[in-house]
Amino acid sequence: DFNDIVHSIKAQGFRNLDNAIKDNSIDLDSLNILDKVLLFAKAFVSVEYKSYGEDLGYFQFNKIYVDDRQRKSLQITTLIHELSHFLLQEFLVHKTCKILEVKKNRHVEAVIIYIVSNSSFNSLIDEYAAHSVEGRFTIFGYQDYSSFTAIQKDLDSEHVDIAKTIGNTFAIYIKEFLEGFLD
Repeated sequence: DFNDIVHSIKAQGFRNLDNAIKDNSIDLDSLNILDKVLLFAKAFVSVEYKSYGEDLGYFQFNKIYVDDRQRKSLQITTLIHELSHFLLQEFLVHKTCKILEVKKNRHVEAVIIYIVSNSSFNSLIDEYAAHSVEGRFTIFGYQDYSSFTAIQKDLDSEHVDIAKTIGNTFAIYIKEFLEGFLD
């Protein structure tokens, strides 16, 4: 079931991407890396710029917010990181809908948001997955696990290890997902 869910989300995203390219006559070769990553992210979620606060960006309610005051390289990794949060949540929403035998709806999405964000353990899984994916596309030595590190302080080492294992499992799927478009 999970592989079917991943394939379905990926197929829809790539259909959205193909439609955006065709509808807007976009020449991918003419785009810089930031614009390519931005276009790819927009195939799945809305993206808006923010120019306030300390966060490089965040994901909330199917929308990614990116601080446009940052260097392009940080905007790229932020988009990848936040898109990873969306994809993990989307996997969970689709799996929950399948278990409950219901169509995707805002109520199921709200439950998943609550589950992911309401415990340090689940938040750690989500952050570890997003940081692992971001790290795959970041120059070695520039990976930043600060939000993961802040959350892990709330848990004992056994729970941290379990969260990392689960987060890494999601990260493997998300990396494979993104490697179809990003190199």
